[in-house]
Amino acid sequence: MMNADDLNYALKKFGWTQVALSRALQVDICTVNNVIHGRTTSRRIAGFIALQLNTTIEQLWPERYRSEFPENPSAMQVHQETGERT
Repeated sequence: MMNADDLNYALKKFGWTQVALSRALQVDICTVNNVIHGRTTSRRIAGFIALQLNTTIEQLWPERYRSEFPENPSAMQVHQETGERT
């Protein structure tokens, strides 16, 4: 997990600024800033940032984005009667 300062530093190492990200994604810079600082979520923006850093959104923000598939599928059980995950 990276905090906002770490993310900005890593992005700069790869040649990205928040302004450049916002232009590439065609969104307001405030939206990019809010995603980086954890004030809002956007899979599209987070995914683009993760792609530029050669990682995944789950690695950058594990508390915000969970993998759609568990690492160990047998660890996830579904209640037969209700269909709820346990």
